[in-house]
Amino acid sequence: MFIEASSPRSRYDKAELWSPSVDGTSGEERCLKFWYHMYGTGIGKLTVLQYGNYVFQELLAIKGNKGTNWQYQEVTYDTSGGAKEQIVLRAERGWSNRGDIAVDDISILVGAC
Repeated sequence: MFIEASSPRSRYDKAELWSPSVDGTSGEERCLKFWYHMYGTGIGKLTVLQYGNYVFQELLAIKGNKGTNWQYQEVTYDTSGGAKEQIVLRAERGWSNRGDIAVDDISILVGAC
């Protein structure tokens, strides 16, 4: 996933990547793993959300310039919120056109990270 900050994008525009639906009634822990790149003085925010029963729960929020290197992230979460659940990666453009966000190599595994 990539959100380009240059025109025609405007402040607070968003890009979202949704996982396939999984059975959320099992109560299993799961591990989301991914790499991200957030570079630029006007960078926005990358948020990881869990969606179930028509409700979003924020699992992680990453803000600000993280430099020129790719960063690795793991998030452990429970699947006990509803019959069908999804993970949402949401990238939000910041205050200027100087800051792109990219996410790559995403996986969701059963068990804690």
